Amino acid sequence: MQRRIIALVLVLIFCSTLLSGCGLLRKLFRGKAQTDYPYYCTAKKWFPYVEYKAKQWRPAVVFYGISDTEVNMDGEARRWDYLFDAPDTNKQAVITLQGGFISLKEEGTTALSSVKNWQVDSSAAILKANDAGGRAFLEQEPKARVYISLVTELPTTRQKRSVWFVKYQGGASMLYVLVDVGSGGIVSTQLIKDQPQ
Repeated sequence: MQRRIIALVLVLIFCSTLLSGCGLLRKLFRGKAQTDYPYYCTAKKWFPYVEYKAKQWRPAVVFYGISDTEVNMDGEARRWDYLFDAPDTNKQAVITLQGGFISLKEEGTTALSSVKNWQVDSSAAILKANDAGGRAFLEQEPKARVYISLVTELPTTRQKRSVWFVKYQGGASMLYVLVDVGSGGIVSTQLIKDQPQ
């Protein structure tokens, strides 16, 4: 009898270690992660999965940008919101990649143009922006936060152009750097000082 109890306890310990160690309980009770990726990643790293999800939603989708998100100095974020449009249905989808999960939220449509020639990942865009004044800004504003978005119109002129919009948000000032998504070239920079808090 005592041997059976010891064997049962060992089996229970083994099973609980196996289930908790490999994350099987989490997958069973909270849903299966669609991708295995670290909490921080660049914008392009898992884009093929995001695009696949968008095409499952509507086959004729158009990718038109990425919403503003906070990034680290490697150009990685915990969350990316990719924007897709289905022109034939007047609907758009926001596809969110966060924590290993991809989710889709359908919304009304917009009239923005599609992203053209996306070659430069968020990591390279941050490096270019840092070289174009971001590093110096961060030395002056060490607690500044860095945000990035991929847009298809220049903010001030509304000219159609696909760019990374990198924003350094300090306590009293901001720096904007626009980086071309195809070439990685700097399109423009703008420093705004003495912002109201």
